[in-house]
Amino acid sequence: METMVDEEYADPPPTPPVNTQRTAVLSRRSLDECFGFALQTYVFKRGQYGLKERITYIDYVRNDSIAAAAGLQEGDVVLAVNDLPVLQESHADLVKLMSSQLELRLVLLYQDISRILALSVRSLQLQYILAEKYILLEQLEMKESSILHGSEGSLSTVVRRARWLSVCQEVSKSLNLCRKLLNKGSKPEFYPFPQKISTMLIPRYAAQMMFRQSKSLGAIDSIMLPFFCDTHYGRYSCIRMTSSGPPPASPPKPGSFTERYEKFISRWPVVYGMHRMVVDGSRWCFSDIKTYIRLKREMSSNGRKLESLSMPELEVLVQMPTELPRVAVTAMLLPLPFGFYVIGFAVIFFPRVILTRHFWSDTQRKKFFQLDVERSLANSSIRTSIGNPSSIDNVRVENLDELGFRGLIALSVLHSTYPWPGMKNRFTLRCKAVRQLDKLIENQLDTLTERQLHFHLFIRRIKVRENAPESELRKALKDWIKFTSRLDDVAYLCAPIFFNEKRLQS
Repeated sequence: METMVDEEYADPPPTPPVNTQRTAVLSRRSLDECFGFALQTYVFKRGQYGLKERITYIDYVRNDSIAAAAGLQEGDVVLAVNDLPVLQESHADLVKLMSSQLELRLVLLYQDISRILALSVRSLQLQYILAEKYILLEQLEMKESSILHGSEGSLSTVVRRARWLSVCQEVSKSLNLCRKLLNKGSKPEFYPFPQKISTMLIPRYAAQMMFRQSKSLGAIDSIMLPFFCDTHYGRYSCIRMTSSGPPPASPPKPGSFTERYEKFISRWPVVYGMHRMVVDGSRWCFSDIKTYIRLKREMSSNGRKLESLSMPELEVLVQMPTELPRVAVTAMLLPLPFGFYVIGFAVIFFPRVILTRHFWSDTQRKKFFQLDVERSLANSSIRTSIGNPSSIDNVRVENLDELGFRGLIALSVLHSTYPWPGMKNRFTLRCKAVRQLDKLIENQLDTLTERQLHFHLFIRRIKVRENAPESELRKALKDWIKFTSRLDDVAYLCAPIFFNEKRLQS
């Protein structure tokens, strides 16, 4: 059935049955006139072998538009444009073709893609709930083992974690996307690009566009380009969650040396567990190193602003300078013969002295974070350097130059940074980055996992009780944001001393 559209716009027809094919014709008087619909291109992975199928569908139809009058429905899959099959066409070519035509003859197949998206999001939610329960189970078992045996957990617990932790982390990284999709009320003018939907639905080279009035020739006001996603082994190079854990592991290629080696050492669960801890920690560590180098280059050469950085990028920018010496040791050891096993030895005997948080277990991370916070609060003499004020409101130091060398050293002790040349510039950057993090997490506290909460408390030097519940951790962060909202930069850097005293008194 064909629908011609001229000057009079009729009411949109009812939603067609699923898998119904039809033809719609859209015509406009000039290239400056808008069609009034948005396109989305995805690559679906179907079946047991993950065969890929490119689908371009109608993501949004504006009311009282040419597209609405022609009968276009959200969820219509575009099969052909002007008798040209487009299932194998790239999104950019399809945009170029449509924007250059006064009349579009679209062959459509209604598949209700929005329902498929909703089911994928629901599946992702259930996977995340399951992952949370696994994490809770592990924490309870490790706590039980600590009570009964005085240890942080049996080796069987470490091995079990090595088997499912990467899956839990991959699912948990998609939680923010779940909530963003489920809480999306009205359609925005341009939609955020979803980094990852699920293992069934993977957008690749996806882009979106809105056909609307524009002074440009193509009547396309903007095209949002995505991050690159390598889907061959499930690796997403655009996802780097530094506070929530390492990036998802890529399974080894079938028949490769890595696969044969892991099968061999899996005969000994203890060795395999240590192997996975070192591998995951190394991958996480090098991921943060690459992110840090990239950010420093972009901020120095391209003038990238802190306001444009994501939460994971800001976390790397804040924490990596304090870990660089130990990261350098790790980077030198890994390429050496048997250096991998030297790191494994350090994981067992000297995790806090030699290695960074990337190689620690969750229990070690909470313990070592609080030890570092307690030590820095006890050893720092920053209060004396700023004149022993009775409260944060009485801090009268306006800039870092007034602190002097001893004051900068005391500030380095407080924040566990190294007193290298350029301390003032590093403290200025750290202050601005943590302030930007405060803005980002203020409305996202309920979405942070326990691991992320402990990390954010640590970088702000906030002391909490051992085994404090998540509600107490969230409240501490909320109180910190309120406590420091009106402070200048120097007072903000000194705030951990006064904030912890205030919490202790209350």
